[in-house]
Amino acid sequence: MAPGDVIVKGLDLVFEDGKTVSYDLTGDLSELYDNRAEVKRGITYKIVLRFQVVAELVQGLRLFCDFKRKGIRVDKIPSSIRSYVKGDHEYQSETYEMPRGFLAKGPYTMEFRFKNQEETFLEWEIPFDLE
Repeated sequence: MAPGDVIVKGLDLVFEDGKTVSYDLTGDLSELYDNRAEVKRGITYKIVLRFQVVAELVQGLRLFCDFKRKGIRVDKIPSSIRSYVKGDHEYQSETYEMPRGFLAKGPYTMEFRFKNQEETFLEWEIPFDLE
């Protein structure tokens, strides 16, 4: 594997109420903090990841997501995606649920890592507020 074998283009959080929050991952990742979403407690959602495979084949792709509140991990989502051949691809996760209850209200960060066994292709953070 060589750097650049996978280019991560974007990520969407698709909520059960029809709302979608989209993030462009091709530019300056520090700008993701300017797009702080407000999310309902207990709502279900799916993660949609858009990426391009530049190499002929990339094996064993995985997406990791850690939910953090005040720097402490409160949940994690590991996803084995699979192997992909050259081209544009989209991965849609299973359905997950945001934290619920009165104490869950407040600021969170989702920390993502997209990797395989050999290298990490991209790491990024998305802040949001549970209301």
